[in-house]
Amino acid sequence: MLFYLGFITPIIYDFYNYDMEKSEFVQLFIKFTQNLALFGALLIFLGMKNSIPKRQVRKRAPKSKTN
Repeated sequence: MLFYLGFITPIIYDFYNYDMEKSEFVQLFIKFTQNLALFGALLIFLGMKNSIPKRQVRKRAPKSKTN
Protein backbone atom coordinates (compact mmCIF):
# COMPACT_ATOMS: atom_id res chain seq x y z
CA MET A 1 0.00 0.00 0.00
CA LEU A 2 2.83 2.37 0.84
CA PHE A 3 4.49 1.53 -2.47
CA TYR A 4 1.34 2.28 -4.46
CA LEU A 5 0.55 5.53 -2.69
CA GLY A 6 4.16 6.71 -2.56
CA PHE A 7 5.42 5.93 -6.02
CA ILE A 8 2.46 5.36 -8.32
CA THR A 9 0.30 8.32 -7.25
CA PRO A 10 2.51 11.04 -8.82
CA ILE A 11 2.64 9.04 -12.02
CA ILE A 12 -1.11 8.44 -12.28
CA TYR A 13 -2.20 11.94 -11.23
CA ASP A 14 0.20 14.11 -13.23
CA PHE A 15 -1.52 17.42 -12.53
CA TYR A 16 1.78 19.24 -13.07
CA ASN A 17 1.53 18.69 -16.85
CA TYR A 18 -1.71 20.71 -17.08
CA ASP A 19 -2.39 24.41 -17.01
CA MET A 20 -3.91 25.69 -13.75
CA GLU A 21 -6.99 27.08 -15.51
CA LYS A 22 -8.05 23.73 -16.97
CA SER A 23 -10.60 21.55 -15.21
CA GLU A 24 -8.38 18.48 -15.59
CA PHE A 25 -5.78 20.16 -13.37
CA VAL A 26 -8.26 20.67 -10.56
CA GLN A 27 -9.62 17.11 -10.72
CA LEU A 28 -6.16 15.52 -10.82
CA PHE A 29 -4.85 17.79 -8.06
CA ILE A 30 -7.76 16.87 -5.78
CA LYS A 31 -7.19 13.16 -6.35
CA PHE A 32 -3.45 13.60 -5.84
CA THR A 33 -3.92 15.40 -2.52
CA GLN A 34 -6.40 12.76 -1.36
CA ASN A 35 -3.89 9.99 -2.04
CA LEU A 36 -1.19 12.06 -0.34
CA ALA A 37 -3.42 12.35 2.74
CA LEU A 38 -4.02 8.58 2.68
CA PHE A 39 -0.26 8.04 2.49
CA GLY A 40 0.25 10.22 5.57
CA ALA A 41 -2.56 8.48 7.45
CA LEU A 42 -1.04 5.10 6.65
CA LEU A 43 2.35 6.25 7.94
CA ILE A 44 0.75 7.47 11.17
CA PHE A 45 -1.16 4.19 11.55
CA LEU A 46 2.00 2.13 11.06
CA GLY A 47 3.88 4.35 13.49
CA MET A 48 1.18 3.96 16.13
CA LYS A 49 1.10 0.21 15.63
CA ASN A 50 4.82 -0.07 16.24
CA SER A 51 4.86 2.32 19.21
CA ILE A 52 2.40 0.37 21.37
CA PRO A 53 4.37 -1.97 23.62
CA LYS A 54 3.39 -5.59 23.35
CA ARG A 55 2.05 -7.32 26.43
CA GLN A 56 4.75 -9.22 28.22
CA VAL A 57 3.93 -12.66 29.49
CA ARG A 58 4.85 -13.14 33.14
CA LYS A 59 6.71 -16.26 34.00
CA ARG A 60 5.07 -18.08 36.84
CA ALA A 61 7.17 -18.94 39.84
CA PRO A 62 7.38 -22.69 40.28
CA LYS A 63 5.24 -23.96 43.12
CA SER A 64 7.11 -25.58 45.92
CA LYS A 65 6.20 -29.17 46.51
CA THR A 66 4.93 -30.09 49.94
CA ASN A 67 5.65 -33.57 51.19
